[in-house]
Amino acid sequence: MEISKWVPNWIQSLPRWAVLLSILLGMLVVMTVVSTILRLFFAVVAAGVELGSVTAGVIAGLSMLLLMFIPIVLLVRPLLNNKQKTDTTGDKESNSIQRLRKQYVNGDISEEIFETRLEQLLDEPGEGTDDDNTATERTRSIQETETTN
Repeated sequence: MEISKWVPNWIQSLPRWAVLLSILLGMLVVMTVVSTILRLFFAVVAAGVELGSVTAGVIAGLSMLLLMFIPIVLLVRPLLNNKQKTDTTGDKESNSIQRLRKQYVNGDISEEIFETRLEQLLDEPGEGTDDDNTATERTRSIQETETTN
């Protein structure tokens, strides 16, 4: 599995110390949230023990955890689906460019037609973000260097 596929371009362009600092700060935030959730869980379990029923405390604690994780899952799920959609959009554009390149190399189309169609493919508006725009610029520069060689 290629890691750069999962890491956004803007993170890859940062210096190593900034990436490491971001990871450490992210870990601190995650640990704080997890410790808060666990503290609430154990407080509910302790309340159940004080009332005389360990089982009731554990069940109440687990139900509280479930109620906390359902909104998290509902928030994260659309983000994951959106990421998968943008990945397939990039693959479609890449496949179109590859087909166009093969036609040009085989001599099926002239250089002017190749450049025109390439510009049309690269300038098509999509659902993209800034990452898609930088990928488009990178692809455009690769195409320009290949056509000059």
